[in-house]
Amino acid sequence: MRIRTTTLLLYYPTVLIIVAMGMLIAVLIPSYYALLPEFIMSLLFIYTLGKLHGKLGIGYSYVVTIILIVLLSYASVFLIRPSLFLNKALIEMKQSLFRGSLYLVTYLFLSLLPDSATDLVGTLPIFLLVTAIAVLELRLRHYVLAGILTGIVGIGVSTVVLSLMFNRVIVTYGLSAMTMGLMGANPNGVINKYREKARQVNAFS
Repeated sequence: MRIRTTTLLLYYPTVLIIVAMGMLIAVLIPSYYALLPEFIMSLLFIYTLGKLHGKLGIGYSYVVTIILIVLLSYASVFLIRPSLFLNKALIEMKQSLFRGSLYLVTYLFLSLLPDSATDLVGTLPIFLLVTAIAVLELRLRHYVLAGILTGIVGIGVSTVVLSLMFNRVIVTYGLSAMTMGLMGANPNGVINKYREKARQVNAFS
């Protein structure tokens, strides 16, 4: 318990400093210039997780997963561009419903990724903060499922519906989709932990 408390006292302040620096960078530096400093902030967060993973009860698979998410997010800004798939879907729908639907399904998964440098820079610090909490509450499979499923349903689907209604790309939220999914999952983790403790107290009383 002493090691756990000491680890948390080191872990949370470190994360808050990293997130605060990331937010300052996002506000003060133009988006494309902020990509490199925020990438360094992400690496510092991942390094912190890697150093403390044993004491935090986190496996290396968790650390690798977060590395992949960050790398995919940066690749998305320069290579993938989710909004292009949504725009292609709107065009293809007029010619072939099947091909248009395929582009829509592809976009739903890509909607979890940022669409521009501004999108990534603005949402990455929030993602790191929410992830920092989530790794202590959720198992890896729950972390991934919560981020993907609730992110797609909460943001991807609504973006598709609005774009189909107005026949143009309305908005893409990028990495914040997964962030929102994790934000929805974190309170559940806290509630479940509280219930488990309540059961233990009842059992001893």
